[in-house]
Amino acid sequence: MYLGDNIIKSGVDLLVEEFSKKLDIDCEILLNKVKNPQQFGVAEFDGEKVVRLVEKPKVPMSDYALVGVYMFNEKIFEAVRNIKPSARNELEITDAIQYLIDKGYNVKPHIITGWWKDTGKLEDLLEANRIFL
Repeated sequence: MYLGDNIIKSGVDLLVEEFSKKLDIDCEILLNKVKNPQQFGVAEFDGEKVVRLVEKPKVPMSDYALVGVYMFNEKIFEAVRNIKPSARNELEITDAIQYLIDKGYNVKPHIITGWWKDTGKLEDLLEANRIFL
């Protein structure tokens, strides 16, 4: 799942290919270290295992933001069937991933270090456009 308002300059082809070979991982989430984690969904993890996701925390538990790229196996369908709509009356992908974590499924972080941009704001979209041009 690649959220449409995010851009990773290096792409995700190799990451998807690697994930498809990892039969022991149920979900892999891409993260990037940021200076302003309170503006993003943030992951808390213990070594190789993600333990909690929090959307725009006032007091961030880490400085690793969710990039908006997630890889799943078939367990995600169980998660989606078992979560409830959020306060916004939407099924949230972070709630589905948290379900996987809470049920003991193997959710791994993958830290990206290359250029990434959340283009949800006009100025971010213009910056991404300048870089790609």
